[in-house]
Amino acid sequence: EEKRNTLDKAITAYSFGLDFGKQIGEKYSVYSGFHIAGYGEQILVSTINQENPNFCYAEFHNRKPAYAATEFTLNSKNIPFTNHYKYIEIPLGVHYTISKFDKAKIAVDLGAYFQKVYQVNALLYDFDTDYYYWFNDNDAIIKDKGMGISVGASLIQNLTERIELTFNPHMKFNLSSTFSDSYSVHQNQYSTGVRVGIRQQIF
Repeated sequence: EEKRNTLDKAITAYSFGLDFGKQIGEKYSVYSGFHIAGYGEQILVSTINQENPNFCYAEFHNRKPAYAATEFTLNSKNIPFTNHYKYIEIPLGVHYTISKFDKAKIAVDLGAYFQKVYQVNALLYDFDTDYYYWFNDNDAIIKDKGMGISVGASLIQNLTERIELTFNPHMKFNLSSTFSDSYSVHQNQYSTGVRVGIRQQIF
């Protein structure tokens, strides 16, 4: 576990989608939406030595090994691999305006989101066999549904009377582990970044 955590690296994640909201006061509004989000990490693996007697018997969730674990002393056979987990997310939150200017305002956002996995491309490590196994579907080892929380600040600039440009630094943290209880690793994905978008006032 220590080796895994030391060698894992963060990757550039993404999120895009559509939000809709309702103003419920001068400063408050509520919002929801539909997002597509990607999370993951880059790991370091090694090519398999097929002469190792353990290789013939190694198996994990009806899969054969794809790569071996790497050592701290790196060599030319070590290979970087990026794990990707893609989710459909439904956010639900509150938007609070803290300052207003002539054609701009500053607000804070606090919310939660519900997730459902729709695509996986990942290598998972089995501590018993010391190999990595490739998962490219929603196997039972990957938790199908989950939820998380988000917090952010928004700078909103009026472009016209009803169209606004938003700039939103934020952080998201998945409260649910990426994996089910059948896997020994507990992993909570998180991301920090900036969302840029256009808001249209309909009513």
